Amino acid sequence: MPLSAVSDHVGKLTIVQVLGDAEAFVFDFAKLSPQRQTELVTHHLAAFDARKQGEGKAGWVSEFVPFALLGHSMPPAILGRVDLSAPHEGVLLCHLKTGALLYAPSKADEKLVLMGTGPDMLEPRESFLSDVFDPNAQSYAYEVDRSECEGFTVGEIETLMTMAGGELTLI
Repeated sequence: MPLSAVSDHVGKLTIVQVLGDAEAFVFDFAKLSPQRQTELVTHHLAAFDARKQGEGKAGWVSEFVPFALLGHSMPPAILGRVDLSAPHEGVLLCHLKTGALLYAPSKADEKLVLMGTGPDMLEPRESFLSDVFDPNAQSYAYEVDRSECEGFTVGEIETLMTMAGGELTLI
């Protein structure tokens, strides 16, 4: 896995720093079966995928590699085992060429948010749940339950980053 900062956390519920604590389920996209990869893209990155397909870049997953599902976007079998610290949702990706950390807020958002220079900034750490879940044994074909939140939207990220003196860049 090219994401050494999170490679020890594959298959685990991990706490990461995404403008505060966020629970994330980490996976190695390259090791997911083609069926699981398709499920993940279809149910969590549909708008971004459609945009890239429209740009003639069907192989975008070799450049923008998904590696974690945040909060409410985690597989139900994992999500049902925890109380979330915040109403996060979405997918974390890494741009392999630059190492940049990117965030896709939902399957309906075609843009990615540049969160930082790399996965190291996530400062991943173990959660209280020590179980390891096989990423290939999870189904990614589910709708994210947004009844408790509207997620960690691009607008919220822009506000938080502006207040912190940062700059939002949409990819």
